[in-house]
Amino acid sequence: TIFKSIRKFIIFQLTVNLCALSISIIGPFIGVDTPVTVIQMLWINMVMDTLAALAFAFEPPLKEYMYEKPKKKDEKIMNSYMVSEILITGFYTTILCVLFLKVPFIKNLFLSNESFMTAFFGLFIFAGLFNSFSAHTSRINILAHILKNKMFIVIMAFIVIVQIMLMYYGGEMFRTVPLTLKEFLIMILFAISVVPVDI
Repeated sequence: TIFKSIRKFIIFQLTVNLCALSISIIGPFIGVDTPVTVIQMLWINMVMDTLAALAFAFEPPLKEYMYEKPKKKDEKIMNSYMVSEILITGFYTTILCVLFLKVPFIKNLFLSNESFMTAFFGLFIFAGLFNSFSAHTSRINILAHILKNKMFIVIMAFIVIVQIMLMYYGGEMFRTVPLTLKEFLIMILFAISVVPVDI
């Protein structure tokens, strides 16, 4: 169970890190110098590292694990399933973020540049949040056994609440302005697209 929990956390963390790194590198080349501010990145890192580690640390020991062969001493932590999930979801999230930033049609869906950049901040966090559910299980049903890890649900709910508060009340410190319901739903629809891609 511990071994599997480590793998799940690595899938989640490297996927988000791959996207964060790619956006930071690509951003200046596509005319967006600071797609994510330093303060926003601190919150993103807290979600990726501390909170996600806690969430995956409470993964339950499932009965089905007892039917698996024992792990070999020299078994690698990274396997092909993990690599494919990290690369495919990581690069998809990067492409999603780049398109979100650069396609005029998408930008026109928002009332102002401030609300557009607020939505981008939300997109980044919520895409990672939805990805955490995919990383939580290798099954197609991303909610499989979710109720057995109540801490996971509590932490993800905490992240959602804090993220919404930062988006609506973060002000100049977090470079955010309140979004309309339509703008918020558009952002969520883009973010949730990582789930079918990951499946």
